[in-house]
Amino acid sequence: GGGGGGGGGGGGEAAAAHKVAMSPPGGSPLPRRPQLLPVPAGDVLYAARHSLLREVRHAAAAVATPRGSQGTAAEAAEAARRLGALRLWVSALARGVPRAVDGGLLARGLAELEVEMDAWEEADLPGEHQWAGMLQRAGISEPSGSLYLSEAATRLVMCTSAMPARHGYPCSLWLLFHTLLAHASPEHAPQTLEAILRYVDVFFSCAECVAHFRSLALHLSPPPAAAPAASA
Repeated sequence: GGGGGGGGGGGGEAAAAHKVAMSPPGGSPLPRRPQLLPVPAGDVLYAARHSLLREVRHAAAAVATPRGSQGTAAEAAEAARRLGALRLWVSALARGVPRAVDGGLLARGLAELEVEMDAWEEADLPGEHQWAGMLQRAGISEPSGSLYLSEAATRLVMCTSAMPARHGYPCSLWLLFHTLLAHASPEHAPQTLEAILRYVDVFFSCAECVAHFRSLALHLSPPPAAAPAASA
């Protein structure tokens, strides 16, 4: 009887020890992990369209050097940086935007826009009117004088706020970044990361946000491309 009691006591002690080991210090239960919610595809598509219809267009309008003129070496390098960032961004969007919510309409337009960007022979961004024409041919433009983006901001799901026209884009852009990286194949992940970093650096209009993003992204630079093997 005593042995049985001792065995029972030992089992109870082991169970108690196991219970303590599964609990944080103090014995309080572990907090329940918050439920992960699906990312609303409409918010993501809104950010993609906004980036092209507003941010890139504003950058194109701000390019002061006339087409075909010869600038300094520094100006030429800056022009190449802008153009490279745009090509990477359009390609990343074409690969990674959600397709189910709009039947792939935006993705098809982005694929057409990517072809136009590949054929662009100038050394800098397209001008504002040239960019508008590219978007129109790709089916991404908004009607002249419309409130398309402002109205779309009021229909955001996860990125809604009391001031959607002001807060909706930064929030949905963050969702877009995560979506592009989550959907990128291992082969394209480095290019997608570089596209995001360069988009923020070149096109995002919030200077304070850009500085903050740079500080967070210091360790996120994509790995350098491998040097080609020397031929024998």
